[in-house]
Amino acid sequence: MKGASILQVLDVNVIGYCRVSTDEQAEEGYSIRAQSARILDYASSKGWIMSNDNLFIDEGYSGKDLNRPAIQRLLTYIESNEVDAVIVNRSDRLSRDLGDTVNLTKLLKRKGIMLISLTEDMKTDTATDRLKLNVTAVFNQYEREKRAEDVKMGMERAAKEGFRQGGPSPFGYDCVNQKLIINDREAAVVRDIFNWYLNNWGARTICNNLNRLGIPTKKGAKWSQRPVMYILQNPVYIGKIRWNYRKETGHRTNEEVVYESQHPPIISEQLFHQTQEMILKRKEMAPRQATHSHPFAGMIECTACGSRLHIKHGGPSWPHLHYKCPTKGCTRQIRHTEFVERFLEQIDWMTTEEFWEEKVENKTEGSSETELAKLKKELNGIESKKQKWLDAFENDVITMSVLKDRMKSIESREKELHEQISQLETKMRPRMTIPKAELMNQLRDFHSIWHEATDQEQKILVQTLFHKILYYPDRTIRIIPQ
Repeated sequence: MKGASILQVLDVNVIGYCRVSTDEQAEEGYSIRAQSARILDYASSKGWIMSNDNLFIDEGYSGKDLNRPAIQRLLTYIESNEVDAVIVNRSDRLSRDLGDTVNLTKLLKRKGIMLISLTEDMKTDTATDRLKLNVTAVFNQYEREKRAEDVKMGMERAAKEGFRQGGPSPFGYDCVNQKLIINDREAAVVRDIFNWYLNNWGARTICNNLNRLGIPTKKGAKWSQRPVMYILQNPVYIGKIRWNYRKETGHRTNEEVVYESQHPPIISEQLFHQTQEMILKRKEMAPRQATHSHPFAGMIECTACGSRLHIKHGGPSWPHLHYKCPTKGCTRQIRHTEFVERFLEQIDWMTTEEFWEEKVENKTEGSSETELAKLKKELNGIESKKQKWLDAFENDVITMSVLKDRMKSIESREKELHEQISQLETKMRPRMTIPKAELMNQLRDFHSIWHEATDQEQKILVQTLFHKILYYPDRTIRIIPQ
């Protein structure tokens, strides 16, 4: 029994949907209890048998999209069951997004299901009521977007004035009367984290040490690399707050703005900025280059395939410490003693004018720009892919479940593209260079300094003065200065 006829019959299958967002829970008439009662009373007045088991309820969810558990269960239910009508207290309970409302209406129409909105007195059994629903959906979306803009403007104004935007207190601070005050015990740990990192500890080593010492996170959990890096990159510790840091999707906006705040700093600005420089430098390094104690860790690049040579501590065929290209099929390898000899010869050459007359080419720059352009082109095409599948659904070419699968796949790829673009742009960022005269002056005493230095000191020296070391098939090397 479909369409208008269900209003005159008793043997029907009707279901209801209720939703309330977090900020609406306190408003009169919006509560789940009020919505449920009204839907059940309406069904009873029509003589329809309906109970709470027939209600799909999303409590504390926004209507900005369909990423809600109960609405997803409802869509699955109507795909596999005979349903005559869906009852809502108001149409914006289903969605505040125009596109989602149109798609839901199309789905219900295709299945022969009537949508009944009690407050607006609408039943989508006529073209007039369907038009009225679409017009209402336009205003619902406008109201949602206007409310979001007003909230964003208010939050930005508060940020400019130095007020934080709520949320849990960052590690190192406690929130008292909506203000951040320093937690002395945690602040000491924050200072340790920054100092450890600048002493060449990696995030993994730092979190392992914190866990070994029995120091918990703010929530009492064990440390992992992500919260450590979050602390190291957060300007809150120098008395500032950042605005527009992340999108609703969780991705960084790359358009964040940092404002002076009213809370006291835990570390100096100099310490913070030194840390940011080291983070950027490590991003340009091979994964083990940043924290491995060996002087040439991650610095040697195979010119045959572009990979960074790995450090090997001996084996049946090569019992001595040596460097080996990890790429399958590439046989480049060289003993450590031979490499150091060639390295020091290169140092001597770098103190001559002949070296500086030769131009060192960056062989990866062109390919990186090409790859970046390719990734951005694919990202720009994401929206058209989404629209293509939405059009297919609206034209009844695919089902809702297929649409959901396609959208999930596209959004996953979109996230990957954002991450790849961010990594590539970081890699292509111009690096700091050392003036020629300063470098030549430092290299003149390099031999004596090198032989007296520890492995860790040698590593710092190499990474400070040089960008990378190229290893050629003829076993020669070329040092690329910073």
